[in-house]
Amino acid sequence: MLCVPEGGMSLDWGLTYILDGMTTHEHSLPIPVLYDDILQLLAQSGTAITPTHIVHYGSTFGEQYVWTHEDIPFNDKLRRFIRHDILYTLAESTSRPKSSYQFFNTSASLAKMVSQGGKTLIGAHGEPPLGLNYHAELFFTQQGGLSNYQTLQAATSWAAQTFGLFGSVGSLAEGKLGDFLVYPGGVDLLEGPIGSTLQLKYVAKGGRIWNADTMEEVWPVKGRKQELPPFNAE
Repeated sequence: MLCVPEGGMSLDWGLTYILDGMTTHEHSLPIPVLYDDILQLLAQSGTAITPTHIVHYGSTFGEQYVWTHEDIPFNDKLRRFIRHDILYTLAESTSRPKSSYQFFNTSASLAKMVSQGGKTLIGAHGEPPLGLNYHAELFFTQQGGLSNYQTLQAATSWAAQTFGLFGSVGSLAEGKLGDFLVYPGGVDLLEGPIGSTLQLKYVAKGGRIWNADTMEEVWPVKGRKQELPPFNAE
């Protein structure tokens, strides 16, 4: 049985989930700086932590960091696929010290947990704009001290192992489902900035290859576009 509970913004509640052997714990524990007693418990419990820095328990949300550092309303790619009235609400011009973003401390705590044998996973909580926030979650997770490779494992193989699906997904191997991403030459996801994950060229899904910028099919039917209803007044 898989048990994947929502964290309750309560340390006692979260630790009880972990002691009871839950498969995962969604959201961070509400105390960002964790010490060795809790880190050892997390690492040895087998419960994987999906911190969702975007919606952080214990401080300013990660999505507010994204709003401040990204020009979301006028991102050309987002404007192709997301209602513009939604994008216009996702901007913030206020300034706050970096120390108010305690999710960076959560990320550092989870990196220490991983070094002791635990697993952290990637989850962006479904907050708009979809897609961009997933890449932001990769960035936040890596900032705590994980390597790029470990961060990508958190998004792929570690998640598949946690949910008992590694025989079918989570890595590219003969006999597995083979959805994957293609990046242009010169993009180094292992040694370059983790933000390079945004520089997608193609998406291969369900046996079809799509242009990542336009979602126009490249193979096997070249030029076919997904038909979407109009969703902007203009």
